Amino acid sequence: PKVGSPVTLRVLLPGDYEFTADATVSWVREAGTESDPGFGARFTNISADGRQLVYRYTRNREPLFYDDL
Repeated sequence: PKVGSPVTLRVLLPGDYEFTADATVSWVREAGTESDPGFGARFTNISADGRQLVYRYTRNREPLFYDDL
């Protein structure tokens, strides 16, 4: 998707946890670069349960950093 596009995400987390949330595309990394292709999104509408799942997941996981952003 293009930067700025609204998207609805279905988020699947370890342990068979999942939720859906609305988001906006923040960045896009095309195929053919040194890093894996993909995109980043900023949540714009997320339920309290979804927020708690994201918090619990990110609290227990090392962050990923990409210098090309």
